[in-house]
Amino acid sequence: MKPRLPILILSLPIFAACERQQTAVAHRHWYEHTKSTILEQAGMAPDSIAYSYNEDSTHKVVEQYHDKHLLSTRGFDHDILRYEIFYSIDRDFEFRRERCENGNPAFEGLFYKNEGYGITTWFAGNRLKEQGVRFKNNRVGIWKLWTKENMEPEEKNYGGDAAIESFPVLKHP
Repeated sequence: MKPRLPILILSLPIFAACERQQTAVAHRHWYEHTKSTILEQAGMAPDSIAYSYNEDSTHKVVEQYHDKHLLSTRGFDHDILRYEIFYSIDRDFEFRRERCENGNPAFEGLFYKNEGYGITTWFAGNRLKEQGVRFKNNRVGIWKLWTKENMEPEEKNYGGDAAIESFPVLKHP
């Protein structure tokens, strides 16, 4: 009988790589589904809009409502859109997007009960800076870091596990 231990040892990295790819696909699917559901729920036509300003009117917040349900919040500095928050009907989930003064994206991510979950992206200028998965506000797993334009991203492993089964589920109303 031939020893099978070398074959088993050689196959372990392959299994680990396959599992990491499946996890990445599951995280992408959860993120896209949750984001689209939030945007769908927040996309109802507002029946009322509230405006608030700071003392010198340089910062404005616009909140849109439908049937007393907060749909979205947008913040402006000197009439430039700086952030948007879209809410699920149950208010447990949020999709947040922040922008730089020039309008370029700065941040995009999902929150559940005010904690970051799922794929989170930071931008520098008009390009990716960091992207990875958060679970209960903590970075987990492998994150990609872009340090220079047009370069392959570096990878940083934050450790931890973010099993997709432990992520919150946004239900349709």
